[in-house]
Amino acid sequence: MIFFSFFLILFPRFRTSGKKLALTFMLSLLFCSPWLLYTYRITNEWFFWASSGSMSLFTMSLTGPNELGDWRDLSELKAVPKNQRLIDSIQSLNNWEKYLAYKNEAIKNIRKHPKKYAQNWIANVGRMVFSYPFSFGNQTIKTYWTIIPNMFIVVFVVISIGLCFLNFKNFHPCYFYLLIFMLTYLAGSSLLSAYRRMFYISVPFWYVFLSYVLNRIVSIQWRRPEANAAD
Repeated sequence: MIFFSFFLILFPRFRTSGKKLALTFMLSLLFCSPWLLYTYRITNEWFFWASSGSMSLFTMSLTGPNELGDWRDLSELKAVPKNQRLIDSIQSLNNWEKYLAYKNEAIKNIRKHPKKYAQNWIANVGRMVFSYPFSFGNQTIKTYWTIIPNMFIVVFVVISIGLCFLNFKNFHPCYFYLLIFMLTYLAGSSLLSAYRRMFYISVPFWYVFLSYVLNRIVSIQWRRPEANAAD
């Protein structure tokens, strides 16, 4: 909604489309309101969707030399004495208290080791898009099944986004709104331990967006070779 308000104020031509999309998102939020009201009654926090986020943030903040920020189960985490002490100390807590404990520990790690978190974030983007790399994991040839096709998607996505911003005035406002929304979703997902399924649910949008860019901006013309002068 912040993005929508920004564009509605600064770009008058976006107002009609922006109002329609804002209504769509408001209706979506309305359908989610029973769950959000339920979680608010338990946690006293608005827009609290689930308690698993703090665990993902905690694994993203791990600072071990071979840790790359991917999600780890409790048995793997307990292999490190420091993690075992933390996990054992909160095992008897309820889900909300565990959420706060993992969250606080993650924030503490990020503040102490911001460069390590940045490295883990870069690796996390790679896992989300290419399913690579993983901590302590032996890669197999199956990794190519993800890297090769996704490489083409990512390259065309980056090019299309650049064309979108360079030809801002020629784009329909709805596509620009949806592009901002999708980029925000991917950026937010990259902050926690992410996997390729987070990226895959956005692929249908990128197919539509790429088709729109090719139809709207890029044109390919086949030119017949000029007749040979000798003929």
